Amino acid sequence: MSTTAPAPTPASYELTPGQWSSKLAALASRGVSETDPRVRWCREALSYWRIRRVLDVEAPALSSADRADLQLRLDGGRR
Repeated sequence: MSTTAPAPTPASYELTPGQWSSKLAALASRGVSETDPRVRWCREALSYWRIRRVLDVEAPALSSADRADLQLRLDGGRR
């Protein structure tokens, strides 16, 4: 019996939000469960893009202290 490894998942930034959304829609149309890792990867990537859009707009207005706080939070720390 041979097992096939799943195809590697691209990093979130390697596909556009539209491409991730299309992947998620295709999985949903096939009845793939919400617990499937491919669905989770799509949702994580879409979350990345939502956050990135906000950061791209708001980052220039942040103070250096606020940038440091956000970086700490992204790295798992808390203030």
